[in-house]
Amino acid sequence: MWVPELERGAGPVYQAIAEALAADISEGRLTIGQRLPTHRDLARRLGVTIGTVTRAYAEAERRGLVAATVGRGTFVKAPPAPVSRPEPPEDGIVDLRSNYPALAASAAALSQVLGTMAQDPGLAELLRYHDHAGLMRHRAAGARLIARSGLSLAPDRILVTAGGQHAILTALLTLTQPGDVVLTEELTYHGFKGVAQRLKLRLHGVALDTEGLIPEAFEEACRRFSPRALYCTPTLQNPTAAIMSEARRIRIAEIAAAHGVTILEDDIFGFLAPEHRPLSAYAQGPACYLSSVSKSLAPGLRLGFLAVPEGESARFAEAIRMTSWMAPPLAGEIVSRWVEDGTAERLMAAQREENAARIRLASARLGRLMPASHPAGSHLWLRLPKPWRADRFQQEALSAGVALTTGEAFAVGAGAPEAVRICLGAAHSRELLDKALATLARLLHSAEAANEPVLSIL
Repeated sequence: MWVPELERGAGPVYQAIAEALAADISEGRLTIGQRLPTHRDLARRLGVTIGTVTRAYAEAERRGLVAATVGRGTFVKAPPAPVSRPEPPEDGIVDLRSNYPALAASAAALSQVLGTMAQDPGLAELLRYHDHAGLMRHRAAGARLIARSGLSLAPDRILVTAGGQHAILTALLTLTQPGDVVLTEELTYHGFKGVAQRLKLRLHGVALDTEGLIPEAFEEACRRFSPRALYCTPTLQNPTAAIMSEARRIRIAEIAAAHGVTILEDDIFGFLAPEHRPLSAYAQGPACYLSSVSKSLAPGLRLGFLAVPEGESARFAEAIRMTSWMAPPLAGEIVSRWVEDGTAERLMAAQREENAARIRLASARLGRLMPASHPAGSHLWLRLPKPWRADRFQQEALSAGVALTTGEAFAVGAGAPEAVRICLGAAHSRELLDKALATLARLLHSAEAANEPVLSIL
């Protein structure tokens, strides 16, 4: 019977057992297919509890060292095949961590609009202080952009912010107090997590599935925590890329109204899937809707729009006054002109086309490991095949020249799944993205080969 020699240190005993098991497999003292002692027998010989051995075997199974079969026992598996590390691309690290849009079309449009604005004798007016909520012309442009999604609002309910992040901060400063409970998806935008932490809010994550927020879990959280607000991204959720069905949006809106919870909807990716009406369109109680031009036009413009409940604009504008006084009028003028002359619509259509081409590249490279995605989505949520762990996959990918974000950055509360987010627009060209995806595919397939089932030898 195999009995490990444990180096009893400061760490847990179950980890020491798993480490000894790994060492004995590596050094040949345990062979592939060899049956390990039962939990009870090994616990008796080591003088530990059965629970300790159970945790040790579970840890070894998680590492891919053993395979357990109910009624037969636990057996040594073949060691994982060494990871084949592709050479980093000649261009250096391909950073797929940030959700950037492709900017070629926007750059050309910017040159044109700046040339036109330079001839406008009223341009100097943009250098003055203006209303904290933004120039009414710019607010009207925001209302027109939002109306594309199916949410028609008067311009006086739209506030101009310095980007989507500033819209989140403005909303939370207005709606919440330190110590308030705010619900969000159990995996959510990490920028929101950071703001909530700074404002000393208590975040609780609500379970997700392939359609995003689960209504039953949301309702239970409302009953347990009496939250002040719900922050969520119903369309192309970040990071999972889930999209709520219309029926689910209606149900979430009903639950929020029943429990007096204000909806804070982040629709920054909504322009990529305009066939889905915002959650706010179904709201039966107070709701705020936010978006920005960072994904649709250009992040450097730093312009966002926050739609607030009727009659509440002045209250929310006070938070803008405290944090930035006003959004940059020059950026507001650029976006307004693009909305008025049709450039914004053309640039958003170009972005959808570019994303679709990149989605097709990803599907070709990843094959059957390709996660479910919208045809014009900007990011993928890749659940890793065993025995990959997200942190190790991230390290191996970086060594091979590709930077990714693991689920840990998005997790609220409980531990994150073994998954990574891949931002398809971050690569400067399709060719560079294709190289990065090829690298990831090789790493993923090496894990699949290492995880092939091994026949136990009795």
